[in-house]
Amino acid sequence: MSFHKNVSFDEHDLFASHPGRRRSETTEIIEPTSEKSSLHLAWLIIVNGPDVGKIYEINQETIEIGRSAECDLVIQDKSVSRRHIQIRGQTDKSHYMLIDLGSGNGTVVNGQKVTQHVLQDEDFILVGRTECIFKQLTMKNKLLYGS
Repeated sequence: MSFHKNVSFDEHDLFASHPGRRRSETTEIIEPTSEKSSLHLAWLIIVNGPDVGKIYEINQETIEIGRSAECDLVIQDKSVSRRHIQIRGQTDKSHYMLIDLGSGNGTVVNGQKVTQHVLQDEDFILVGRTECIFKQLTMKNKLLYGS
């Protein structure tokens, strides 16, 4: 199964601040709505659905995702609940927890319906009918692309 068929970005786009890297014209970086932030090197990339091509940098302890304008990341998909999921950075800042907030259509990670899930780099997340990829800068990425 190919998750990237509708997206015109490449993994290197995530590291666009490095010389010689450039972002695809269809990539949109979404800034968090809160001033509260502590740097976590993780992203949620929408690969299919109404918001395809958007990349959300996760740089807050907790982000809420759903259809409501009050969410940190608003997904324009009618199958997504107003408050669908939260992604929480754990205290040690080495991993993130996805928590379903009692959504009507549920949340699926890597083909399994979940209520909670410790996210790993390249996890495939289905929120309503919107498909996302979770990316986290790992030691392997740091070695390949620098810090």
